[in-house]
Amino acid sequence: MTTKSVSTSDWIPNPENASVLKVDGSEIANFEDQVKLFQAGEKDEIEFLRFRLRQGVYGQRQPDRQMIRVKIPFGGLTADQMDVLGEVAEIYTPLKKGHFTTRENVQYHHVPLAETPELLRLLGDSGLSTREACGNTVRNVVAHPSAGVSKDEVFDVTPYAAAYSRYFLRHPTTQNMPRKSKVAFSGSEKDEAMVLMHDVGLVARIRDGKRGFKIVVGGGLSTKAIMAKTLSEFVPVEDYLLHCEAVLRIFNRQDEERKSIAKARIKFTIDRLGIDKFKEMVDEELLGDWAKKQIDTDSLMFTDDEESDAPGAPTDATPEPADGQADHAAYSENHQWVTHESIVSYSGRIAQSLANRWCYARGAMSDRRIRINADGVTLTATLNQSPTATKLWAVLPIVSHVQTWGDEIYFSIPLQEPEADDAQETVD
Repeated sequence: MTTKSVSTSDWIPNPENASVLKVDGSEIANFEDQVKLFQAGEKDEIEFLRFRLRQGVYGQRQPDRQMIRVKIPFGGLTADQMDVLGEVAEIYTPLKKGHFTTRENVQYHHVPLAETPELLRLLGDSGLSTREACGNTVRNVVAHPSAGVSKDEVFDVTPYAAAYSRYFLRHPTTQNMPRKSKVAFSGSEKDEAMVLMHDVGLVARIRDGKRGFKIVVGGGLSTKAIMAKTLSEFVPVEDYLLHCEAVLRIFNRQDEERKSIAKARIKFTIDRLGIDKFKEMVDEELLGDWAKKQIDTDSLMFTDDEESDAPGAPTDATPEPADGQADHAAYSENHQWVTHESIVSYSGRIAQSLANRWCYARGAMSDRRIRINADGVTLTATLNQSPTATKLWAVLPIVSHVQTWGDEIYFSIPLQEPEADDAQETVD
């Protein structure tokens, strides 16, 4: 990569908004330099394409227009970040909208290449990153949207999904694999995150009182849809990153999968070798000197104390209902309802006005968080029937369904049809 500098920037992301993924100001400054060099005809097109994709900037059919993909690890957003996502749609996209994806990303289309560095800085100031959202890297790490409140989960996978995101971001093994690697975490065998459709999947388990994961590998849709196969029935949480790294190290060495982009995912490696042979290769890989390192998993985990600013339990809290009596609800330890109701469809549009309406919910939710899932956006919150909560309906006029349960309010918004994706690139 050319190191010639045509611009300088001392921008650093707002440290108060640091979130799951590290945002590197110098990295965005370098990206801005490379964009200018490319537009001046001083960069090789293929070299720049691969570099650009690792920044989450994806080419479209339209000349000089890009699709920007924003990673949302485990689908978790704050209301402030929702504000910024709406602002990006308003400032940088001609149609004033973006889309939520089924893998918990946000995408914006038709962004001029020259404007992408400032867009990345706006996102970075809110703690959001596009780094390795495209390219032959570890893509966004997804988790089931009810993580942390589900009655079915073995334990909350959120911190472990975040650790996976952090560990493999900018990891030397995962910068130019034969093909992308998609991973999902589920909190139970109910598998709300659909791990069997992913390159790597992890399902929470407890054995002899210890937390761990069942690990599956080699799933995928598109060309030759395959269900992932079990690599290990149980790996302790202390070792799950090492085991997954072994999988990716092996995959990265597969020259056969580099011959055709249509047959380059890890599912083709496992289909070619067989799962038993692949297990043997993983076991052997874990005997290498590289695997003797100690990974401080605790320091990598992202723990957000959502209870710290949650509303207090009402004195007359609603008793827990029987199973199946109320959909989309979980019961917290303090016997207070925590609702998580879908409010927009997958690939649902996000515009500034709608983002602002969602963010207004902070007044009723005490700054609660938001989760993206395969159906769209989920608000994880307790909405008491207070004057503040009542105002919510005035700013969410497209709410189609409202029901109350004791002191709580549940709501949803009509589903929208997903739009066609204009982004087309041979290396995505």
